[in-house]
Amino acid sequence: MFVSCAEWARVLFRRAMICKSVRFELAKRTQTWFYSWMRSFPLLTMLVLISTRAMADYIPPCSPPAGVIVFTNLKNISKPLAEVLDHDFGYIAAPGEDFDATDVATTGHFIRLIFVWKRGDTWIVALERGGIGYNDPIRKYLAQRDKVKLVTEELAIPDTVCSVARTVIKK
Repeated sequence: MFVSCAEWARVLFRRAMICKSVRFELAKRTQTWFYSWMRSFPLLTMLVLISTRAMADYIPPCSPPAGVIVFTNLKNISKPLAEVLDHDFGYIAAPGEDFDATDVATTGHFIRLIFVWKRGDTWIVALERGGIGYNDPIRKYLAQRDKVKLVTEELAIPDTVCSVARTVIKK
């Protein structure tokens, strides 16, 4: 049986139109699903952000070197050192107290105490500093009479706080 070119063209055109309508329907369904998902995305993101709290990194407990007195709050340290810390940092949150570990400010306090060590006239103050660049400064102060002088500051990460503090106290 011989089919003319015009007949063949009509058959192909019908098939193409059927495929086109199926493709159109598929595209429409995909587009509808995609846009409905995208409309709910900001809501889902907001719920996730609200339900999670910015947390500081875990700092493993550390044992101090021999002959070191340990302070876990600022109430028991020398008054001159407390004044210097207040001048340098303002309010310092106590260990375990909430503070802003990231740049998302919820408490307004970006500094938290880890520990204070004292050996003779040397004071080692380990802190957590929140914000965009979270870090753990370890500061060495030298106390002479009623004056306290910053000797050095080393930055640590949570896993190295103890080793950096031990190194700083030896210098």
